[in-house]
Amino acid sequence: MRVKLLFILSLLLFTSCSPLKNNEDATVKPYKLTKEQSDILQMTPIQEGNRIFYDVTVKNNKDELHATIEYYQNGKKVKEIANIASSHFLKNKIRLSFIPPYFQFDKDVQEKGQWYINIEGGSTLVPAVAPPSINSSATTTIQSTKNVKYNQKTILAAVIKTSKDTLSVPTIDEEPGIELLLKENEHVYLFSIELKKEQ
Repeated sequence: MRVKLLFILSLLLFTSCSPLKNNEDATVKPYKLTKEQSDILQMTPIQEGNRIFYDVTVKNNKDELHATIEYYQNGKKVKEIANIASSHFLKNKIRLSFIPPYFQFDKDVQEKGQWYINIEGGSTLVPAVAPPSINSSATTTIQSTKNVKYNQKTILAAVIKTSKDTLSVPTIDEEPGIELLLKENEHVYLFSIELKKEQ
């Protein structure tokens, strides 16, 4: 009886330690920097509130992960700003980072920032131009773990810019929050990922 119980417990332990069970979707969750990592980033020109990190866990490390930034104006998609893809990862857990540009709200200074996306070491920088007459801006991101389905975009973050004095920043963990965000804000930049099966 003891041997049988020990065998069952050890079997449960081994199966629960796998990063992703066969019947589960891939997942993405916010990644909190350690104090040491945060201290190192303090020595860079990157603003504290502007950097966002995620852990993506996939079933197959040979799958392709796409990261995209899309620009919406008054609720309608205007254009895709950036798109990067990577595949054949060393592990099933992938580190992803997103850094939106930082704009000063000075009408006399037309500052050009850059969008930055990094997927496990592969990165892209895309020049950005601030929309005209911006008074307020905000950035929001997912707060909890989300499932990532194949061939379906999963929105991770939104950057909102407006000429109004107030912003609407609903949570984007659920679809109604994303729709509300697009409906109630002038300029919205959505950062999303999409997982595609190995070809």
